Amino acid sequence: MNKVERKVVETKLKITSQLLVNLHIHKRNIIKISDTNAKYSKIAEKSSFLNLVYTSSIRLFVFDFMKLSYNSCNEDYNFFKTINYFESIKNHQFWKHKIPKDRLNELKEKLYIPAVTFNKIKNLRDKHFAHTDKDTQKPDYKTPKVILRDLWQHLDLMVGVFTELRWYFNSMHKGNFVVYRHNAEPKESHEFMHLADDPIDELYVLYKYNSIRTLLLTEHRKLPTDESLQKYLKIIRAN
Repeated sequence: MNKVERKVVETKLKITSQLLVNLHIHKRNIIKISDTNAKYSKIAEKSSFLNLVYTSSIRLFVFDFMKLSYNSCNEDYNFFKTINYFESIKNHQFWKHKIPKDRLNELKEKLYIPAVTFNKIKNLRDKHFAHTDKDTQKPDYKTPKVILRDLWQHLDLMVGVFTELRWYFNSMHKGNFVVYRHNAEPKESHEFMHLADDPIDELYVLYKYNSIRTLLLTEHRKLPTDESLQKYLKIIRAN
C-alpha cells in the first residue's frame, strides 16, 4: 500500500464513520420523539417544531442510509466501492491484519438488501424526499412503506462491516462488545449505539418547563398577589 492508497482508505473510513454517526443520531430522534411512553410524549405530540424534527430525521436517515448502501456511481463512499477499493490494493504489507481469502466478497453479500425493500427505500428518496414527482399525485399511486426496524437491523450490519474493515487497516476495535450496567442485564453494544440510546436532554427540559409552568399557574390562581410567584411567572411568560 503506497501513501496515496493509504490516504484514500483513511478518507473512506473517516467519511463512513461520520455517516454512521449521523444515522444513529437520526435514529435516536425518530425513536425518542415518537416514544408514546415517555414523560414528554403529550408535549411532543402537540409540538409542530418536534414534528418537523421527527419527519426531517426520517428524510435525513434515508438520505444517509442510501449514501452507504446504494452501489451507485454517484455515491463515492458507499460500502461496495470501499470494499472494492480494499480489494484493488495488491500490496498488503502495511495492513495491520491479514484479510482472509474471500472475506471481502462475504462482506458485500452481507450488505445486500432484498430488491423489494431496496426499491421502496430508493423510491421514498427519489420521489418524495429528494425530488417532487407528479406520479405521486395520481389516484392509484401508493406511497412505499418501509419498516424502520428493518433499516435499524441493516444499520447494525453496516456497523459490523465498518468495524471489521477498519480493524484490517489500523487495528482499531473490531465488532461489538458487552456493556455491564448497574442493576441491568449485560447488553451487547458498539461505539455508535450510545448515540441512538442516549436521551434527548432538550425533551426532558421541555417537560420540566411545562410541569413548572402548570404548577406556577395553579399556585398563582390561589395566591394572585404573591410577589414571588409573579416574578417567576414573568420569566415564564417572557418571549
